Amino acid sequence: MICQYDACGQPLRPGRRRSAAYCNDACRSAARRTREAAEVAKLREELAEAREALAHLLGVPRE
Repeated sequence: MICQYDACGQPLRPGRRRSAAYCNDACRSAARRTREAAEVAKLREELAEAREALAHLLGVPRE
């Protein structure tokens, strides 16, 4: 099996759990931070769209 963290790609060491997706704790943490950053970016985009829609409904001119 190969580490599921895209920036790594190392094989999993013998002795890791069968269900392990990452070769070590650092890769698991980095993958989590990457997922969280992507989620934050998506939420920011949704917020910007919601603000634009609200401004349109309220008749506020765009900046």
